[in-house]
Amino acid sequence: MISESKVVAVKSAGGILCVGAMNRDAVVLGTVPGSIINAVTQSVEFAPYSEMSVPDEMAAKILNIVVDERLAVMDQLGGSAFNVVRLLTAFADQIRLGFLGIAGRVDNRYPHLALLQTAAVETDHVGTSLAAPATSIAFSADGDRTIFTSQGANAEAARFLGEQRESASKYMATFDAVHITSFLDPVMPNVLADVVSDALARNPLLIVSIDPGHAWCTELSHGIERLLGVSTLIHLNSLEFASVGGRVTAEPDEQVARRIFRLLGAEAPRTLVVRKHDRVVIYSYEENALTSSTVLNEEIVPPSGVVDATGAGDTFAAGFLVGYISRVLRMTLAVKLGMAMGRSKVKEPGPLSPVQARAVVDRIIGLTDVRKVSQERRAAYDSKIESPVSNLNKIHDDGVGD
Repeated sequence: MISESKVVAVKSAGGILCVGAMNRDAVVLGTVPGSIINAVTQSVEFAPYSEMSVPDEMAAKILNIVVDERLAVMDQLGGSAFNVVRLLTAFADQIRLGFLGIAGRVDNRYPHLALLQTAAVETDHVGTSLAAPATSIAFSADGDRTIFTSQGANAEAARFLGEQRESASKYMATFDAVHITSFLDPVMPNVLADVVSDALARNPLLIVSIDPGHAWCTELSHGIERLLGVSTLIHLNSLEFASVGGRVTAEPDEQVARRIFRLLGAEAPRTLVVRKHDRVVIYSYEENALTSSTVLNEEIVPPSGVVDATGAGDTFAAGFLVGYISRVLRMTLAVKLGMAMGRSKVKEPGPLSPVQARAVVDRIIGLTDVRKVSQERRAAYDSKIESPVSNLNKIHDDGVGD
């Protein structure tokens, strides 16, 4: 007699390592009041619906105004990479997870570190600081958000990682993928580029996923370009895509994508994941060809239905990464597609046509449009440009930007 057995998912030996800042997030559902705008303009230029870096003292002042004016605020642990790994813990039975960064102290405790350890996330390379975590205050309104972020304990991350370069790169190389998000410290991108390069030398199959965010996309330093240059996946929203690619008004998206690949150097396969409101467009450059793949968002949330947009990009990244890395989920999707095609077949005489098969795929995973944009001349990518904006004329001259 054969007894019933339960199928248990086997945890990946590689898994995902997340690297990024750890913040205390204060989310206010509403627009930025004039009192805060007046206070902020003493330190930085106020830009609504964007992310602004402010000194720790200014972040504390903004929070005080929030309290004094009795604004409703949600206080939570945050940071882009931290948000991603927290969501990924839902799949901790399938995927090994790790985190690299600096945990700040709150009332003699390290709440970020405690949460990671409780969720069985590896914290071998999480340092601790006597300083408080960074403060990030987000005002969420009109389907968008305005964010003020300070450095806090994250200011110590570059020194911490630099001192652990060899051990950190060895550790990183044991994972299937590393997901990196931005730090405000201008030194950090070069330090990260060194560690990632060392890890790739040890494990050339390491998937390097980077979400540069507003901070890195609007200030493309040499270190940031180095880091993007060793990436496998780059996550961008539509504004970040335009900023990195030096978009010219009314320019086709494919032209902007070509320019980004030219900036990064296209010696290795690389993918851009571009999030728009109504779709996600994936640009891939491999074997001398640029390919565009579009997945339509069939359940768009109207602006009136958006309660809090803070962290939506991180949430997307978590879902994308688990689907990209998890063998269990990939196999599950493959089985669902196979079963759906099988169901369609038994309802039809003869074999399914390619059109019918494609309709099944679109019904299961959403409407897609995949096409080869162009076959590029390899010589056009032989040299790396330093700035996507300052070199627009050069790009147009050699035909890459056409």
